[in-house]
Amino acid sequence: MDVLVSYKKQIDDLDSAARRGFSNTRLRELTTLTRKLVFLEHTMVDQTSTIEDLVKSDFCQNVPQDICQNLTVEQQRLTKAIHIFRDLLDSISSLFTAMMDSNLNNLMKFLDSAGLVIAVAALVSGFMGMNVGGLPWKDDLYGFWITLGIASILSLLIAYLLHRKQYLK
Repeated sequence: MDVLVSYKKQIDDLDSAARRGFSNTRLRELTTLTRKLVFLEHTMVDQTSTIEDLVKSDFCQNVPQDICQNLTVEQQRLTKAIHIFRDLLDSISSLFTAMMDSNLNNLMKFLDSAGLVIAVAALVSGFMGMNVGGLPWKDDLYGFWITLGIASILSLLIAYLLHRKQYLK
């Protein structure tokens, strides 16, 4: 039980850190603590079967009955506490995962939006750079600058629209 009490402080620290944000250090601490609880849980499962066999044996016939009952009750309490702590760690882990997923989604949304802005400029300059007759400003001295201006204006317009829809955040 002393080990579980020390783990409880670590779980509370991880929980408060998870609510503020996430870092690689905290994720490593979460993984380490989860591993420790898994080992402790499996040890307690093995100990449970040992205590059950002990209670059924002749040993408990020769000692006061309340000692064997207390042993069984304490074992059940410890097992329950371990399950509670594992559930707490699972919820913290889920919070970390959700925060990372949200950050990744925002990054992908920004990159998609940036790609769209760049694609519009590339499309306009690609059309104006075709080697076919009949294109406007083909022989004009300022044709390059006009094309660049149109591409810039359309790109800025797309960026503004995406910003209004909050795609560039």
